[in-house]
Amino acid sequence: MKPTQFELMVTTTLAVFLFGFGAKVLGYPTSYGPFLPGHEPAAVSLDKCELVHEVKSPDDDIIGTIRSYRLPDAKPAQKQIELLLRGTTNGWAINLRDAQGGNLLPVSFTNRMTSCQMEVFSCELNGDGQPDFIVNVWSGGCGLAAAGSEVTFLLSAKDGYRVASFYLYDFSQKDLVRFKPGGPVYFIFNDLINSDGEKTRDGREHNFWVYDLLRIEGNRFVPANAEQPGFPKWIWFTNKANHRETTQISQAQKDRLLMKQNTK
Repeated sequence: MKPTQFELMVTTTLAVFLFGFGAKVLGYPTSYGPFLPGHEPAAVSLDKCELVHEVKSPDDDIIGTIRSYRLPDAKPAQKQIELLLRGTTNGWAINLRDAQGGNLLPVSFTNRMTSCQMEVFSCELNGDGQPDFIVNVWSGGCGLAAAGSEVTFLLSAKDGYRVASFYLYDFSQKDLVRFKPGGPVYFIFNDLINSDGEKTRDGREHNFWVYDLLRIEGNRFVPANAEQPGFPKWIWFTNKANHRETTQISQAQKDRLLMKQNTK
């Protein structure tokens, strides 16, 4: 099951099922990004969390592997927050614990990427002064969009953290941006969509990188394409760099392709 292209509003948990798979994450494809070179918005600073303890699976697999992460250079009151990842047959079970060992997640959650390749980050995403967390598990393989991430966000809330997870082509710092200093943080969600039988302007079949904006508001991701010009953005994949909205298909065709994509 592929994730929906938009309407990814999350108040508790959104589980996303996966395809694809073994490369270092790079973020959206630079040659086909949604911004002209030199006009990219400011990326949000991410602090890499420290791996402080690891128990490896005796079978060199994720099943039974346990990894514990802590905040880097945290305030004393936050230093003991522990993000615990436990490998299972379904991916990585995630727990977030306070200094007393209490669970900060009201609902249990699993990142469903069954890969050992991961990074854990901390940052302040929603402006409440509390640390938020990002767990990025990635894999790779052959094909245009084979390198992929399931990225799980743990957003601070008054009654504990809320979790949202997305599958996309890789993930990096440049996928989280601010369009103005002190403004809200936006997540750039990408997908690769084929013309799938729609008659393009030149009569050929094409692939398009499609970008949507989601604004982080409290502990939710809010669809926000209307808040910035040029979104959603469809960029034709060609054999040379391209950053402009495609004219190969009409808006009605885009709507039909999105509907197909969301029902796969």
